[in-house]
Amino acid sequence: MPPTRTADVIIVADQLTPSMLDWINRILKRSDPTLNKLIVIARATHDPTPESLAPADPRVIISRQSDHPSDVEAINRGLALRSGDVALLAPYSIVSQNWLTELCAVAHSAERTAFAWPLSNEDLGLVRAAPPEEILADADADLAVQYAQGLPRCTTAPAIHGACVYLRGQNLDAIKSLDSKLSSPADALADWVIRAQGFGFFGKRANHAYALSPSLKAGNEHDRIVSACDRLELKAGHANLNHQTARFHDSLDGCLAGHALEFLRSGKLRVAYDLRHIPPVNVGTRTYAIELALALAKIPEVELTYLVNTPVQAAGLSGPIISKEEWRDEFHIVHKPAQFFKRTELAIPFNSKAHVIVTFQDLIAYRVPAVFHTDADFEVYRTTSALSLLCASGILAYSSRAREEIATEFGIPAAEIALTPLAVNAVAFARRDPADRAIRRNLALPGRYFFSLATDYPHKNLRSLLEAYASLRKRWPDGNPPALLLAGYALAARAQIEGGIDSDSTATGVSFLGPVSSDELRILYQDAEALVYPSLYEGFGLPPLEAMAAGTPVVAMPFSSVPEAAGDAAFYANGLSPDDLAQAMERVANSPALRAELRERGFLRVQQLRWEKTAQATFEAYRSAVLTPTERSLQNRRMLREAIMSWSQPAGQSSALDREEPVPVEQLLGVRSAWNALNAAIGRRVERETRRFQLTRARKRA
Repeated sequence: MPPTRTADVIIVADQLTPSMLDWINRILKRSDPTLNKLIVIARATHDPTPESLAPADPRVIISRQSDHPSDVEAINRGLALRSGDVALLAPYSIVSQNWLTELCAVAHSAERTAFAWPLSNEDLGLVRAAPPEEILADADADLAVQYAQGLPRCTTAPAIHGACVYLRGQNLDAIKSLDSKLSSPADALADWVIRAQGFGFFGKRANHAYALSPSLKAGNEHDRIVSACDRLELKAGHANLNHQTARFHDSLDGCLAGHALEFLRSGKLRVAYDLRHIPPVNVGTRTYAIELALALAKIPEVELTYLVNTPVQAAGLSGPIISKEEWRDEFHIVHKPAQFFKRTELAIPFNSKAHVIVTFQDLIAYRVPAVFHTDADFEVYRTTSALSLLCASGILAYSSRAREEIATEFGIPAAEIALTPLAVNAVAFARRDPADRAIRRNLALPGRYFFSLATDYPHKNLRSLLEAYASLRKRWPDGNPPALLLAGYALAARAQIEGGIDSDSTATGVSFLGPVSSDELRILYQDAEALVYPSLYEGFGLPPLEAMAAGTPVVAMPFSSVPEAAGDAAFYANGLSPDDLAQAMERVANSPALRAELRERGFLRVQQLRWEKTAQATFEAYRSAVLTPTERSLQNRRMLREAIMSWSQPAGQSSALDREEPVPVEQLLGVRSAWNALNAAIGRRVERETRRFQLTRARKRA
């Protein structure tokens, strides 16, 4: 068994008043079993308190100082009496139960940890000078500990602040005591920390221990008591630590406990909902973001603010709307309901104090270069995706298949990826209006038709659908089979057919409708013989659910996440070939009984997938990120924010995150930037020398 560690506590007091002695007794009761000695440096030579009122506990040592030493000198005199580790505690601080034991454990959690300190008022977002009726008591500290149980036990931090600091004895032996030439404990502690850093030591904040500055009732002693706390409160104010301290307090690490406590006390989560990626057209990405926002807005605990490039992106949503120029770092959560497609979009969320939640829809764009215009765009997207996922406090996946892929590709534990299946607004797609008749006339729909979406990304498998339909027409016994209507964008496929690349038979019976409105889409679903969904790669697959809500059978490929989304309500091809798909289409077209069965199953399936359930699962992911963040995500987030976005900037240049237009990520990677700059410089030098050599030769010839 490891040896039982103990520590001394040092308190500097002006006078041993009854209230001070009462507070000392409270500290004694809350410090077992780690407390060795409680050393009180009393600077008053004539104490009005009778010795009979002094604590009878043998662990208490009272040292009366007749020469009225300065604060720093008084602390050093206490340090001279210590036996090993020591905790410096400001008078009248309110500590949590067993605070000293927790501080001791954190201080000894790593070999190079020199000091530790508990959470303070600042960490918790509490105002120290509270009104008299809002008195902080022991119960407040204990409640704060209870709230923080899901937080990491400790957080590495650069400097000391608050009402208490725990110093390891062996480090005091190496670094020595405080510099008595400095005027305040704050400066002296800051100087000691700088000396510790010089030896490669560091400090940790204990997230499960609290020492709160007091808020006492007004009375004869109140002014003097608060003055003493102000004087002894250990805030690092040294110029060399200002940058480190400010950066820590403005980071997620610095706000972890404050976020958790504020949420649990108020019951509210402030969420910045990042819609800057929303396209103007009605595609699945937009549908998910808007429908989820509408459902989240109905959860009382969620307060949404929409971050947009243009207000149109938040059309139909109620609540505050802000642009990046209006950004205020006051949120608990920043949720990107999609991948980060642009590297510049990383700046606001990952430089904020908020937890970042990312909905990673699928790995299609990560695996399919053809989705992008250039290979360079593809590589930038892959880098952006990896950075954002590894550093996110929470990741949402549409399906179990997508979750497995994310976990495998990025090395993220599957347990840290929340499953939030998509849903469908069943009422919207089942609706029938008097105006539908006119829309049908304008569409000039055939009597019978298969319907599909014409998105021509390779994984959507549109070419196989066209081949399958051509095969169906060849095998159709009598007359013509149902037509094939395609809606949406399919520029490449349309060019292939209209340009005569394929045979005439391939195009027969096929109609490209182009982009359609939401009402036209609903009617196309409702009147179709079946929706044919040939996609071979999906994070989920919304169109099958939309068709089911409209009362339309679905024919799909038995692959990727589609079977998970559609369940037993779709009719699946036996394989992945065009001929397999053609046989499935023929079977559904020739069997009214099968179509009726699929309609009934479809209605049941869409009832199981509702946006309210998706929103509730999303809220639980928010809650988990705030109350139980993982060590892995916090460490990666710290590396992204500090190493990539701050430290690798050239000397004297401001951080990219502080500028309106952040520098691209590949330009922020210090080593790579230096290598590129070196190559460019060498190239310029070679070019100059070559021109000079050529000019010299030309002159000699002349």
